Amino acid sequence: MNNHLIPTPIVDKNGKHTTVFKKDMKSGTATASLPAPLGLSSHSNGAPKQVELNTDEMDAAFSAAPTYRKSAVVTARLSKAGEALVTTLANGTVETSRTLESDQYIVTNPGGEEYAIAPEKFASRYEDIGDGNYRAIGKAKIIPNDTGGDVDIMAPWGELQHGKSDCVFASGVDEDGNPTTDRYIIGGEEFLETYELFNAKDQRLP
Repeated sequence: MNNHLIPTPIVDKNGKHTTVFKKDMKSGTATASLPAPLGLSSHSNGAPKQVELNTDEMDAAFSAAPTYRKSAVVTARLSKAGEALVTTLANGTVETSRTLESDQYIVTNPGGEEYAIAPEKFASRYEDIGDGNYRAIGKAKIIPNDTGGDVDIMAPWGELQHGKSDCVFASGVDEDGNPTTDRYIIGGEEFLETYELFNAKDQRLP
């Protein structure tokens, strides 16, 4: 995947809603743009930029951002106390590494990415469809990484999370459709493969 691909909801000439990345968009395509770039400072020494996702500026950006839902079916299992979990993206990036408590849910995406979720969050984001498979029911507000390079954030679980230049920033969504303070990174390829634009009226766009 090319760097700096920014997810953008569009409506094509047939009225179909989908998501494209700006570098892949053809001229003349009607777009519903993501929020304006955040103007985060550039990388001065090639090191990942440290980004704080819980600021007034980011609150406003997430509030204005489009809402997506995770459309993929995943598998999940319970963790053991002291189990080590390394989340590795499809492009080989080690996103985060952490030591788990017992009875956290380890979710595996279709592409093989694994990550852990606390039981209460898992119950609000996934429904059991049998045979160890779960369908996502949670939603997220999405804004692009416009820093021009790799980024690090302090994840909600208290450890650094790393994102490549094509990653996106995500915020959980409450029952009223507003962004929560549960904010994290999603890899670019993982976002494209597992998320779709959400429509509250239709539940999901065609």
